[in-house]
Amino acid sequence: MERKNTFIIGHYGGENFGDEFMLEALLEYLDTVNIIGKIFIVSKQSSISKGKACYISPSFFNILKVFFRTKLLILGGGTHFHDDYHKKRLKRHYLYLTKILVISLLYRICFKKVYYLGVGYAPLGSFAIKKYTKTSLLLANYITVRDKVSLNNLNNLSRKPDTSRVQLTFDLASLHKEVKHVNTKNDMLIGISLTSFSFSSNSNEDTIWDNHIIPQIGSIYRNTKISIRIFVFRGGSRESDIPLSKKLQKHLHEIDPSRVTIHEHVDDTEKFVAPLAQCEYFIATRYHSAVISYLVGCKMLIIPYHQKLIDVVDMIDLDMHAVMDLQRPETFTSKFNELLANDKRYIPGISPLKNKALTSDIMNDIFNKLD
Repeated sequence: MERKNTFIIGHYGGENFGDEFMLEALLEYLDTVNIIGKIFIVSKQSSISKGKACYISPSFFNILKVFFRTKLLILGGGTHFHDDYHKKRLKRHYLYLTKILVISLLYRICFKKVYYLGVGYAPLGSFAIKKYTKTSLLLANYITVRDKVSLNNLNNLSRKPDTSRVQLTFDLASLHKEVKHVNTKNDMLIGISLTSFSFSSNSNEDTIWDNHIIPQIGSIYRNTKISIRIFVFRGGSRESDIPLSKKLQKHLHEIDPSRVTIHEHVDDTEKFVAPLAQCEYFIATRYHSAVISYLVGCKMLIIPYHQKLIDVVDMIDLDMHAVMDLQRPETFTSKFNELLANDKRYIPGISPLKNKALTSDIMNDIFNKLD
């Protein structure tokens, strides 16, 4: 049996924990697929090798060399096809999508396989992003999407929807070995992720954090005995969650320094996920903070800085009441208190094991057809 050397592309090496977590999950899965050979991964970090996976920098010559050595191209999960950025950021995003489609075209021209796995296709508001999406439908042999909104968007743009080629799964994070449901949790522990609204097309400004959410968190923190763990899902210098996370930490530290901690991902995934899994409750702003807190069994309140946090609600059967209305930030206190009171509306209705099985079954079906 000829093994298929594989090239994985996506937003890797950008200090975004969600992307790196999905990549780890994908690599763990591919390690079980016998037909997969050497794996090459494009990353902004320095070129390194781990086992049968080799990380390369995203230069034209590196990509060309990998192209000649591989027969399968995989676009790893993430919110690749959308236009929910402000204008300056959107231009850079379209350039990124163009590179993805050019690489995909190169593989298809040479009769190689192209798989887009666990991808988000929403929102698709502009003419340009719809064109990019239609092109992806032409270039990919198989596409799996992580939510029903993305699936509907693809079906609406396709003249002849092909349910055998475009299928609904859940996020690739569900395949990661670290996301085990924790039976013993601490009901005084609340996890939270924060991110800026300034990078998206959302009309809200970061004053919503300073004027509303952070003070309301501080008020509840002062009047209860809860402990808060702040999780930084995106570090680095670009679109980083660190400034807001530090701001909340400072605010709570002035009230009681003993009950607040901040967690940043360095290299060890388990050291980042384990303290999150111990939390009974989670307030999620970053998309993968919502996904991972769901997978480890947390009760959840969502602050939707991006449409994708609303789109995931249906996949986990979470009541929309658990999604904060950003036009009514004064309601945060009541929602936070309801969360702490174990209001059923903040408990996802679909078992993480069900979404994990859905993803695994579809992936197995696709890779069993790889020849």
